[in-house]
Amino acid sequence: MLNRKNLWQISLVITLGLSLLLSPAAMAAPGSISIQSVELTLLTDADSNSYVNKGDTIRVIATVNNTDGAAGSVGTIVTVDLPQYQGLNEVLMTLTTDNSGANDVYQNDYVVFADTNDDWGIDVSADDAESKVVVIVFDDDDNGVNEITASSNAIGDGIVDDTSNGVDTIAPTDQDTVFASDLTKYPDETFEVVLPGDNGTWHLAPAGLTTTAQVLDQAEVSQGGSDTTTQVPDVVGEYRLYVIDDADQVSAQSTAVLTVIDRPGGGGAAMSSVSRSSSNSDRDEVGDKDNDQESTNEEVTESLTSAEKERLRITTAVLSLLRNDNLSYRIKELWVSYALKLLAQLGE
Repeated sequence: MLNRKNLWQISLVITLGLSLLLSPAAMAAPGSISIQSVELTLLTDADSNSYVNKGDTIRVIATVNNTDGAAGSVGTIVTVDLPQYQGLNEVLMTLTTDNSGANDVYQNDYVVFADTNDDWGIDVSADDAESKVVVIVFDDDDNGVNEITASSNAIGDGIVDDTSNGVDTIAPTDQDTVFASDLTKYPDETFEVVLPGDNGTWHLAPAGLTTTAQVLDQAEVSQGGSDTTTQVPDVVGEYRLYVIDDADQVSAQSTAVLTVIDRPGGGGAAMSSVSRSSSNSDRDEVGDKDNDQESTNEEVTESLTSAEKERLRITTAVLSLLRNDNLSYRIKELWVSYALKLLAQLGE
């Protein structure tokens, strides 16, 4: 039942409502904002591979109109959705040119991330609609009611952007499929892997690497193509496998470890060096003994007959040939046979 008190309360509510409806904020013209254009370009191709991928920089330019007036005073807000480039939506854009509401320019540059969990990235060719970004504009003084959106051009559309290979923001994640289990191998052996996707290459390198450049610089073995037989590194140590896709994005390191060891009793690059050193030392020692023997022979030969001197010369030559590791068994056999004939002619 209405009474004088109720009528006063109702009158107060109506008055407050009218004052809000007639305020400048509420009187912003419906449809006062519009989007003139949205441009998307690859600004910096960090690895010069004509892809938009991890580490590259894209540029978004939105040209916006607001008939209410200057953007700074009427509360125009511009955001952009970048799910396929950063995994983010409604990223605030910056007003770079204020033309009092007529073709105001909003521009930002964004570094591209790689999707390592296969949640939001894309892998598409040039001029694919999935590479477009969406710009959202609304009036702050319209309480967000008057909101409009517009899409950009696609990457590699050939008009605004000329990137030839499209977009790939999905980093390889199949390193543990390519190389699934721990292995221990010798340097001269091979092992089998499973081919990676996206024409990827696989690389054996030390643990802890995070960039494509690091992996390519430190890899002991790099391989691609359709042959799954992989060479074991020559250098002993522990290795992880990394996959690099055709957009030069690198996977995390494999969980599995390849351990390269020397063969029992030697082998490998380090042992080969030791073996060569030992061999040279042995030959030097033999050479010293030969020199001592020659000195002794010179003293003895003074008292020998001509035939005895010749037999000694032949015998010494044969012994020297037999110690020569560079001669085959067959060559040594021929020389011994020839020496025996000479000795027989001398009366032996």
